Amino acid sequence: MSVLIPILVAVVPTIGTAIFGLWSYGQQRRVDREVDLRNQRRKDYERYITAYQKDTSLYDYDPRPTETSEAKISARSEYWIAYSNLFQIASDPVVRATSNFHNFWWEYDPSNQEQFNEFSALYAKMIVAMRVDVSERTELSLEEMRERVPFAALSVQSTEGEGREKERENTNPP
Repeated sequence: MSVLIPILVAVVPTIGTAIFGLWSYGQQRRVDREVDLRNQRRKDYERYITAYQKDTSLYDYDPRPTETSEAKISARSEYWIAYSNLFQIASDPVVRATSNFHNFWWEYDPSNQEQFNEFSALYAKMIVAMRVDVSERTELSLEEMRERVPFAALSVQSTEGEGREKERENTNPP
């Protein structure tokens, strides 16, 4: 029995260390996978937003492209690839928000103010879902995000500018 005590004193800590090492290795692998997934999602979300912006920016200049132009076909192709790649990597809230945005955008009429309001709300929901997914939190409310999306500022500025011009015309007789 006295021979067993030194053996146990040497073996038990070694076994304990080995078990702890295996456990901590598993934990580190799990954390690494989560970080890799978050980085991949960030990259894919950026690709989707960039593809969307590239497609819509084609209409910012005259002459506007035709649906069969090389630029339009290329932009739509990249958009569809980026959109369809989200389904296997994005979280459920991002898939829902992005597909809601996509479905509305596909039939969207930017000259309709009511549709613009719905469009900007869906875009803001999508961006907030993406931000929460990759950074696990955001301090921006949905309403604040909606007010800050890039095209929302342009719409407000253009309508304010039109109102000011009409106001000047009415107050300054010819």
